[in-house]
This record gives sequence, C-alpha cells and structure tokens, in this order.
Amino acid sequence: MAEMIRKLTSRSLEVETEPGKSFVVFGRVTRATEASNDYGPFIRFKGMFEGLNEQTGKRATSTQFIAPGVGEDLIFNALSAAQMNDKSATVDFAMRFKTVEVDRKKAPIGYEWRAEMLTKPTGDDPLTRLASDIADKVPALAAPKSEGIKAA
Repeated sequence: MAEMIRKLTSRSLEVETEPGKSFVVFGRVTRATEASNDYGPFIRFKGMFEGLNEQTGKRATSTQFIAPGVGEDLIFNALSAAQMNDKSATVDFAMRFKTVEVDRKKAPIGYEWRAEMLTKPTGDDPLTRLASDIADKVPALAAPKSEGIKAA
C-alpha cells in the first residue's frame, strides 16, 4: 500500500543518488508553479501522483511532484499546451527516471538523470472524453440522403 506524503521527489522515495537507480511516477497534473531553492529553479506540479522506487519497492502518493529536470520540461510543456484553450485542462503522464553514470567533466556528481516516457503525456479534453463515454448510448445520426448534384 502506498504511503501518503507531502511531496513526491526522488529523495522522498529514498532513491539513492548513484548510477543505476530508478523510480517510476505516474499521475494527473492540474497545475504547475515555478519555485527555487539552494539548488536552483524548479517546477512544482500539483495534482494526483504515485511513485515507486524500483529498487526497494517503496510506494508513495502525493498531491505534489517535483521531477528531475530532464522530465520537468516535457510535463510542463504538455500542461501549458493543454491549458492554452482551457485553463482547467489536466495532463496524465507516466515516466521512469533513472540515474546514469557520466564523466565527472560533464557532471561533477558522476551521474545524471534520464527519463523514459511510459506513456505520452495527454491533456484532458472534457468534451472528447464525454463524447467517447456516451458514444454507445447515443445513436449515430443517419447520413443525409443525397439528391445528387444539380447543374446550374
């Protein structure tokens, strides 16, 4: 069973920051806010999320998620696009984040985060969703009868 925590991060899932470690997060983003701390700027996603540490099996859920930078842009861009026409639109996603060893010249800590999309981030279009939900309950309209094209 997943534990409910304040915010979902690699640290809160107890993912060790060394090469070869990974975690999966999936959920629904309802909004995003920009923030910063001693490590620099980041985006805090709000919504409903669940995470899994793939090494230990630790599971957690939260209403906040802070993604490693590599996945942050993908999720943020999908949310921005979805909310262009509808400010209440949401985005569903599922991603695996993993640490990969790199040359210390490239990353002084000796690793960097990589992301793998498990599903394409999808925006919630309420009308499309409702139309598909009722498609089998509402009869389709018959095609109009053609009387042929009349010459002018």
